[in-house]
Amino acid sequence: MSEVAGPGDGPFTCAGCGGPLSYRAPARARRHFAHRPGAPCSGETALHAYAKAVLSEEGWLALPERVLKDRNFRERVSSAHPRFRFDRIEIEVAVSDFQPDALGWKGSERLAIEFRVTHAVDEVKRGRVASVKLTMLEISLDATKALRLGREDLRAYILAEAPRSWIFHRRDAEARVRLADRREEDLAARRRGLRHRMEHPPVRPLTDEVTRALDTVRDFGLSHLVGRPTSWQHWFTVPADCWQAERLERLVIRACSDDEEGRALDLDRRDFGGFPSGFLNEALPDHWQVEEFMDADTYGSPERAVQGWLDTLRREGILTEPKPGRLRVPADLCGRIARRGACRRAVRRLLSGLPDPEAALASWWTASFRKGEPPERLVQAGGAEWTLLRDDLERLGNLRRASGSWPEDLCGLPLEALVTQREAADARRRERVEQAERKRRAEEEERNAQEAAHRVALLAERAREALGPWEGGRWLDFPLPEGSPRDLAASGSAGLARAREALAALARQRDEEASRASRLARIEEAARMAFRRPEEAQLFLTSTSPALGRRRPCECVTSDAETEKVLAHLRTLVARR
Repeated sequence: MSEVAGPGDGPFTCAGCGGPLSYRAPARARRHFAHRPGAPCSGETALHAYAKAVLSEEGWLALPERVLKDRNFRERVSSAHPRFRFDRIEIEVAVSDFQPDALGWKGSERLAIEFRVTHAVDEVKRGRVASVKLTMLEISLDATKALRLGREDLRAYILAEAPRSWIFHRRDAEARVRLADRREEDLAARRRGLRHRMEHPPVRPLTDEVTRALDTVRDFGLSHLVGRPTSWQHWFTVPADCWQAERLERLVIRACSDDEEGRALDLDRRDFGGFPSGFLNEALPDHWQVEEFMDADTYGSPERAVQGWLDTLRREGILTEPKPGRLRVPADLCGRIARRGACRRAVRRLLSGLPDPEAALASWWTASFRKGEPPERLVQAGGAEWTLLRDDLERLGNLRRASGSWPEDLCGLPLEALVTQREAADARRRERVEQAERKRRAEEEERNAQEAAHRVALLAERAREALGPWEGGRWLDFPLPEGSPRDLAASGSAGLARAREALAALARQRDEEASRASRLARIEEAARMAFRRPEEAQLFLTSTSPALGRRRPCECVTSDAETEKVLAHLRTLVARR
């Protein structure tokens, strides 16, 4: 279009269909050519032909990188070339039974080139290209975009910018071999590494939990059920007897021990999964990560190891499978576990005070007992003998926990030392109780003495305030009907109260006597002032008078009113004289 000035440069012909073209120069779009209405050409054929012409003129193409991939592996077949120059270009040259758009030669090597405008290279053509081992590149041209480009931009688009991909590369087979070799080497290395981890799993030190499980299984006489070999032991960080003992103790022994009736125990196979932390080999990946280089039967899983162990126990008749996925521990085995657990727990409690209770238990467990049978066989057989033994052990346990005399039958247990210890402990306990009682009494007596002294001190202080220091001290030992005030105060709070009442009564009596003496002194003073001679004053004081209710003035001193009455009478007598 850049070489056309206007419609005067025509006429214009389509390079694809040979039909006439119209020149158009719209105000809001790029100048372009257009077919007349009804023309059979779509414009894509022209672009296809133009692309081949440009390639033939320029003689070069931008080639993309060719890389084969397989998972994480990459193998480069050829490098990218931004401007690959051909020695010569041939257009529409037949090769075997197909004809590419162009054939580029570089020395003796050739490259087939296809321009994709409407149709991509189909599978048939791909097969033909591969059969002759001809390298082919497909360049995808967008007709809509091409029509909006100028001449130079369109040429650059065709040669370097349009998307392009390899249909076939003759070096692909060699690259695939190298890629397969690399992948196989990687798989072999991974397989060796995995086998090493399987053959040398990390070993975890036995924890208290594992040791306790082993001891429990041994204690219940079930050691023959654990330690069974498995093809998948590499999944565990502890020996087979350890993880099998842990599963047996947690899921079977605990449940059976809680059921003294010894009923059959039903379990789900899935319950045997879910191991505690640290039991499994965390260095091993999941099977789906290694399935391409490790057989599933060889690799296995923790679940398969557990189920294989359970299947072994089932085949031996130790477990039954009433229906798929469910396991049953027979009632007789549950009963033996329950009886054994109950018996050994009771005996351990009885022997807990011995220096080595476990050794004593082991010796008693297998020693000859009632009817010449050891306790182990009595417990395993159950029945009346077991019931009698259980009751006797329970009776001994009650005596062990509470005070009381021990029976003569100690069930064959070495409890003589415990009996002696018990008696000595009882004697020490009684001595401690008596000492505590004596101490309590002494403390109580001391406390009572201190409280008595305090009460006497309070009473003494009150007596000195009421009677004075000298008479108050004498009064503390004054005999009262109930004893001296000092003894009353020392006897308790009630005695102190009574002593205080007696002191208050005495104080009131003293106050009244003092008041009477004061009033009598007033009357006597008034009489001495009223009469000239003492004899007359004395006669007045000792003589009765009708005005005083025939009482003597010296007797009218019980109240201030009486005293005033006497003084008034005295003033009347004086006035009459």
